[in-house]
Amino acid sequence: LGSGCLDLCMVASGRLDVVYAGLADEGWKPWDYAAGLIICQEAGCVMESFEQEAGKDFDLYSKSIVCGVSRQLVDETRRLISREIKERSDGIVLDMLNQRPPLTASAEQLMQMLLVIQDDILPKTREQVSRGNKVFGAAILDPLNSLKCVYADTNTETTCPLFHGEVKTIVSWSEQTPAKDRGPMAQRSIFLSTHEPCCMCISSILWAGFAKVYYFFPYSITNDQGIPHDIQTMHELWGVTTYRKQNKYLTTACIMDLIDALPEDQPKKE
Repeated sequence: LGSGCLDLCMVASGRLDVVYAGLADEGWKPWDYAAGLIICQEAGCVMESFEQEAGKDFDLYSKSIVCGVSRQLVDETRRLISREIKERSDGIVLDMLNQRPPLTASAEQLMQMLLVIQDDILPKTREQVSRGNKVFGAAILDPLNSLKCVYADTNTETTCPLFHGEVKTIVSWSEQTPAKDRGPMAQRSIFLSTHEPCCMCISSILWAGFAKVYYFFPYSITNDQGIPHDIQTMHELWGVTTYRKQNKYLTTACIMDLIDALPEDQPKKE
């Protein structure tokens, strides 16, 4: 109809059984959802995002939506769309039904992450850059202790070409953590990276057991800074320009984006 809110009203009125959007492009905006969400809820409709698990409350900032007159219809729509995406993805599996929910963070948590980058990662990075290494670093944070830094490290490719900042952090953390404790600790911890992890690093983070990954600089910025290798590698190997930032194993989020998404009454500058 050309209006997201009108589409939702059509479902609420019973003139449409289901509507969905946000799978082939950037989707709707919060102002497309807001009034329609209230109308649909009052009408007893089910409204969810493909980015969230089925049954979760709708996130107003989601980029995708499915709204139907019943739970059964919404579940069936999700299954059909997921199957269609798989069949058309040229061998690239895009299973949106099992992906983890998007990451969030409060202003205090975001500030703590920035302090870890400043106080724990950068000093090590500065030292290693003077030895000919690169600026990429990472840290493991404990969410049960105010996101205190458990371990931080940085790029040491002059020692081993595989020692990107994230991989070196995992290796050093593993050396000081008993094998029996690594899995449970990784699952509850937060992995923090100064830059969005490359394909090797995000795979290493996954295999180490970490499920929540935050980073400061996204690919778009490192690419503009003359470091296109991450995007080029994924394109040449798999024909894509990024990994799936929400999947069944882990979810990643850019700190810059989370700061921008903070409510206006929250501090965004320090």
